[in-house]
Amino acid sequence: MFNIFTQLDRKVKIAIISFVGISISLIIYAIYLLQFDATIYVYSIPDNLTMSYGDVKNQRISSRKDIKVKHGNHKFTFSANGFESYTTEININKNEKKNIIFALEPITDEAKKEYAKDKYTDIKEGIAGKKSREATRQLENKNPAIKSLPIHSKDFYIFPCDRYRSEGDKTIGICITVTDYFNRSQIDDAFAKLKEKGINQEDYDIKVNNRIWPTEKEKSTGAAVQCRGSNPDWCYTYRDI
Repeated sequence: MFNIFTQLDRKVKIAIISFVGISISLIIYAIYLLQFDATIYVYSIPDNLTMSYGDVKNQRISSRKDIKVKHGNHKFTFSANGFESYTTEININKNEKKNIIFALEPITDEAKKEYAKDKYTDIKEGIAGKKSREATRQLENKNPAIKSLPIHSKDFYIFPCDRYRSEGDKTIGICITVTDYFNRSQIDDAFAKLKEKGINQEDYDIKVNNRIWPTEKEKSTGAAVQCRGSNPDWCYTYRDI
């Protein structure tokens, strides 16, 4: 085979060598491309930016397009002239596709003009929704009761509300509204429903028909006293109110 090759015309040899070289290069490139076996779809401000992660440096990308990436857990950094860079960690599996939405913070006047363009309105709204969902998720993690509320009944309505005690790590309160202000059994039924849902009333500031539900300590120390006037015996208010 080698003898045949040596007897070929010089131009033919060059053509064969070039063909083999190109074929090898294409195979190597194809193998390289096979590493990019996952996809991200970027919604970003601005439209045009660069992306870096792992051994991929300053890859030029555009918003609202599929971008092939290597699967795995990577820290992605997105940059653009006149904007602060944004870094996020993404764990993406082979053949998986993930959507990413973000806005780079504008620094220069030109970047601020770009950021203010109407074409980015949907992205800004999407980011606001994402932040709202994240805040809700964090609140639910800290306060599992939220997932079970509100609770409706013919005699009562239980829903999350603001806490009213300043001390402690409670972040929300639980409000109970009963249909019969003087019927203690309705209140007892409401508390029984909370217990049934796995909600410990001691973990939350509770109000019943907008009246505080004091702790035993508050009653024993006199910080909370019974309401005056025509009110049921369960009604309490703080002494300094």
